[in-house]
Amino acid sequence: MTAFNLQLPSQLSAPTWIEKEKYEISAKVPSGATKEQLSRMLQSLLEDRFLMKVHNETRALPIYELTVMKKGVIEKSTLDPPQRPLSLPPGPTHILLGRACARSTEPTYCGHARMFARQQSSTDIADMVREMMGHLTVDKTRLTGKYDFTLDFSPDSVTLPNIEPPGALPPVNGDSYPSFSVALQRQLGLKLDAKKGPVDVLVIDRIEKVPTGN
Repeated sequence: MTAFNLQLPSQLSAPTWIEKEKYEISAKVPSGATKEQLSRMLQSLLEDRFLMKVHNETRALPIYELTVMKKGVIEKSTLDPPQRPLSLPPGPTHILLGRACARSTEPTYCGHARMFARQQSSTDIADMVREMMGHLTVDKTRLTGKYDFTLDFSPDSVTLPNIEPPGALPPVNGDSYPSFSVALQRQLGLKLDAKKGPVDVLVIDRIEKVPTGN
């Protein structure tokens, strides 16, 4: 997926064993190599060592379309300013945290999440939806601004990387936190429409389980 810049597992059609077999790679990358150059190096490695052959197809797969609700709360200049208990790094960014059950020196995760975001374009938000929902998301909002916001929700099966720092305020009415898609509607005025649409898929025609020798 890294070699071919695939965003989701659904964009790869391959033998099931590639998810189970593990390999170690020891290679040198030239100083200053770009992301595109690294991708091509990885493609060459797969072609040379695993004798891999591939082709691309366009398939109709589940996608989401992101739109603004008719009475949405989103505004061009800004979304609701985030009340964040931590400092985000400079520039456009977003971070997902598990919410603490109570104010303490050792916060405990209580099943709810908060997304902090700054200077996010509508395309950035669509990418965030893809990460959270597991489907390609097409930006249909026609929004042109940059947005700061917080989003409180109950994740379904998301692995949360971090818990809020000590001293963070516990969630208010945490038991009633909505799902991620419902939170988008209620808190940001953005709607997800489930559809089927054309998705580029990489099909592996041939790949050897045992790589050629060093």
